[in-house]
Amino acid sequence: MTEEAQISELNDDNPIENNDLILKGEVINLVRTVQRNYINLTNIADNKANILISINSLMLTILLPICFTNFEFIKEYGLYIPMSVFALTCLITIVLASLVISPFRKTSNGTNPKQTEKERSPFFFAGYADLSFLDYENLFKKTISSKKTLSNIIAKDLYQFGITLAAKYKMIKISYTVFYTGMILSFLSFALFLYFKS
Repeated sequence: MTEEAQISELNDDNPIENNDLILKGEVINLVRTVQRNYINLTNIADNKANILISINSLMLTILLPICFTNFEFIKEYGLYIPMSVFALTCLITIVLASLVISPFRKTSNGTNPKQTEKERSPFFFAGYADLSFLDYENLFKKTISSKKTLSNIIAKDLYQFGITLAAKYKMIKISYTVFYTGMILSFLSFALFLYFKS
């Protein structure tokens, strides 16, 4: 085989290797993109929860002094029922929104991800928070030593992030539903009490 033929054969082999590297790079970029999307969506959910907490806390802060200073008027016209509905709505909304921004991790099967060694992830703090540095180092080496184990851990982490994010948005939806339903009921009851008392 001539030298030119050998060079040509090497050049034919290089694109295959490069394609493999590009494929691995695409997978890494895909994982990074998914994780970045999770972070952005988590920030959006937390911001929505913070908005609910701020608005309802402000309304409670305004409502309580009004109730104390006009207690006789509220009692005379029977406005304590719509006021109670309003205050209860604010309080429940604050509690639900606080659950959204509180740190939690929902697992797919309802079990603790720390129970078995194979389920531990060295890439997410919940999977190794109770380990010493030496144990974490061994876990990290074991994970990256096997491509199959590594891909399984990455897939499981991404799945758990998605489950957690879905739980956050479900709680956000419940919070907003409670908020606008309570506001509608309180204002309707307020209008009805004024109408029948007038």
